[in-house]
Order: sequence, then C-alpha cells, then structure tokens
Amino acid sequence: MKPKKFYGIVLVNRRLYILLLATLFYLLLTNIFNLTIGQKNLDNKINDIYGSQNIECIIEAVYHEARGESVDGWKAVTEVILNRTNLDQYPDTICEVVHQNKQFSYRNGDKKNNLRYYEPIPLYNITKTVYHHLYEINKDSKKKILPDCVSHYDGKSFSKPHWAKHMKMVKEIGGHQFYCKK
Repeated sequence: MKPKKFYGIVLVNRRLYILLLATLFYLLLTNIFNLTIGQKNLDNKINDIYGSQNIECIIEAVYHEARGESVDGWKAVTEVILNRTNLDQYPDTICEVVHQNKQFSYRNGDKKNNLRYYEPIPLYNITKTVYHHLYEINKDSKKKILPDCVSHYDGKSFSKPHWAKHMKMVKEIGGHQFYCKK
C-alpha cells in the first residue's frame, strides 16, 4: 500500500502521529526536568558554601557595575569581590564588602535604597554565570581569570582614580581595568 501524499508531504497514520508527538513531548519534559534538577543541585551546593544572601550581593554588584560587559567581565567583578573578602583591609563577608561605603559606584550617594533591576534577561544571565563561576572556581582555582591580588577595578573611559597611582594594572576586560597593589 502506497503512503498518501498531500502536496508532496507524506501523510502518516494518525496513531503514529500521536505517538511521535507524545515521544517528543516526553523528551522535552525529561530534558527540562533534568536541567532544572541539575541547576537546583548546583544552586544548593553554592548556597551551602557562600550563603544565598552573599550570592545575592554579588549578583547585585555585578548587575549594577558590569551588566553591559561580557561574561568574562561579570566573572572578573565576582572575583574582585571574593578577593576582597580574603584581604585584611576589607570586611570578611561578601555583603559587607559590597555594601562598604564608597567602594562600588552604584552604592554611592542616595542610590542605596533605590536599587532596581531594569533588565530581566541580563539579570538572569548574570545570576546563572555567577553561580556557575563560583562552582567552577571552588572546584578548581585555576578557572579564575584574575590573580588573587586583584582588589580594584575602574572603567577605562573614566579619568584615573586617586588610588590607581598605588596600583599596577594587571588585566583589561571589556570596559574595565583590574589592579593589584604594587
């Protein structure tokens, strides 16, 4: 028996069509479920290490300081914040570092209580990147893109800040320059 054709398209039996649709639907749901479970496991591991509030502080800082940058720019700002928590002249927790007075430009002035997230897609991508990068560098410190001494950065388009004369620029990523003490 020859298959029926409709404008050159081979028509399949209705039962076969439903079976194919059900199979595709099952594969799609299975894939989404596995990705969601995998992401939740990753989120839980990172939250256990750093604490969810500290991660929210990193995401806030990366969003407001570098949302227009590349993924490497987001990773670099994340690393600067982590590096500062390990240095004696800065607070010990991530949120204290991020909220320290006059350390991050988006926190200066009256903006402290009026933070808004205007772009949901970059926020989602930054969140995903921060979680994955924290996981990677926790597993293997060689995945870091900046040396441990980097504690400062500034925008290339701005005039040099007063503190830059005591620092050595070690890397340029996108619109930011990253510095270590001399």
